[in-house]
Amino acid sequence: MNHFDLNGKIAIVTGGHRGLGLGIATKLAQAGAEVVISGIMNQVGEYAAETLLLNGLKASYAHMDVRSNASIFQSIDGIVSHFLAS
Repeated sequence: MNHFDLNGKIAIVTGGHRGLGLGIATKLAQAGAEVVISGIMNQVGEYAAETLLLNGLKASYAHMDVRSNASIFQSIDGIVSHFLAS
């Protein structure tokens, strides 16, 4: 029995484009979550999300600068709109 089933859940991982963040994003996706990798390094984040997708996992990238409240709110609004439209 899998006690860590995240099917139907959305996980936002800030800094999920490399290192520990990418490891966390990968494990969350392997547990069934749709992972949104967020950060300020757009090309690297998009590449990380594409790599997860190529491995059969659900992932996307959203630009988010956690140093800016406006950026955080804008990113979250976009993510929520995207998943509500799906």
